[in-house]
Amino acid sequence: SPPETQTPRHSVDLKCHILLRVMARSFLQRFKALDAYRDVPKDLTEATMTGAVVTVLAALFISVLFISEFMAYMSVHTHYELYVDAPDRADVDPMIQINMNITMHELPCAVLSVDAQDIMGTHVVDVHGELKKTRLAADGQVRVDA
Repeated sequence: SPPETQTPRHSVDLKCHILLRVMARSFLQRFKALDAYRDVPKDLTEATMTGAVVTVLAALFISVLFISEFMAYMSVHTHYELYVDAPDRADVDPMIQINMNITMHELPCAVLSVDAQDIMGTHVVDVHGELKKTRLAADGQVRVDA
């Protein structure tokens, strides 16, 4: 059978296909050239796709680490700490006075308690002292129970 003649459309498609293959091949060759992990001198080695991938991934990982550490270095972290420095005198009570005014809605007074702990780890549970509990009405006024 006689060879079929190529149409102009087929010729253009073939040229585009060849051009794309050449461009892809040149991109892959340039990408392989990024291989920074060669064990022997460059003139005795051949760049590989695996080496290029490892190089690019390592560069991305290093960049992410650098940026995150730089951002952490540049950020401001405020740390508040409060402590009471009790003098070491015999005439001073080692317990300090704590004044507080707390309103807790919808919570019965019977279940409220105060715990205290000092820096040495002494933990006092349910400190009574002069603790006054006052029941309030919904409008905030003192509630008088009969």
